[in-house]
Amino acid sequence: MPTSLQDFEDDTGFERLTLDRVTPLLPRSEASSVLDLDANNLAVTPGVAVASVDSTSGAPGADLKFDDVRPLFFGAAWKVLDQLIEFALERGGIAPKKGTRFTIEEKAQQARTGRVPPVPPFDHHPDLWLRLAHIYASTEELRNSLTHRRFTVDPHTSELRGTPRNQGGAAPKALSKGEQTAYCQAAVGAAEAVIHGSTPTRRMDQLKWVLDQLTSHHGQPTLGSSAAHPLIPVLRLRRDPGSSNELSLDAAAIRTSARGAYADATYFDLEVLLPDGRLLAAPLEDVPSGPVTFSISALPDWIQWK
Repeated sequence: MPTSLQDFEDDTGFERLTLDRVTPLLPRSEASSVLDLDANNLAVTPGVAVASVDSTSGAPGADLKFDDVRPLFFGAAWKVLDQLIEFALERGGIAPKKGTRFTIEEKAQQARTGRVPPVPPFDHHPDLWLRLAHIYASTEELRNSLTHRRFTVDPHTSELRGTPRNQGGAAPKALSKGEQTAYCQAAVGAAEAVIHGSTPTRRMDQLKWVLDQLTSHHGQPTLGSSAAHPLIPVLRLRRDPGSSNELSLDAAAIRTSARGAYADATYFDLEVLLPDGRLLAAPLEDVPSGPVTFSISALPDWIQWK
């Protein structure tokens, strides 16, 4: 039972590591692309090389495919959300009805009825917290099927299906192949946001997008975010702060140059190289719009040393 943030981090460590490897919230590209804005030419030819979670394993038994262990990833994601809900109940001072531990049924009911208080940073994003609580509650019986009853993977569509609690009852709502990936991404993305206590713009945008893929499970309106392009180019500038220790950037001009080179990219990473070799880095979407001047002796919170 996680009673502290450290407990939650420790109790979900293995599951988060696994989920982040196979279904990261933000896509990872093995390729890199750098646009030198001062030279106005590409230092590296754009390319995309993304590992798919549906590829075969390179480990012993290389014929093992993602479909073969698909239920295990759903189970890991469900555990992460389960621990998150329990941590939120504990943090909110809500005690179990009986004994010292919450039952899964009790946690799911609290989540289903909106009585789980959000934990930071989701206290500032109650709409996202509601969706997370609802996808947890809506998959309670699917998880119970995996743990206690019969659980199947459709060999043609990869859909996950559970069985009714009682004979003749309704089967739990299935998870499609795409929903399974979104579910895992939502779980690991939410957990990382809580552990780090921050909501970087691009991670929050992608959390909104994956939750939009699960509307049939949380029943809320779509949020309208888009999926991130797998390649995130690096935009490189060279600047000399001089004796004033100040740098000036024009985010609008940088974005225009970036879009001209990479029309399809969703996000960009900005790097500012100083004459002494030090490097400043920032997600471009976090750089204030228009011209901005700042001191390298007291950096604003949107840029940091790399």
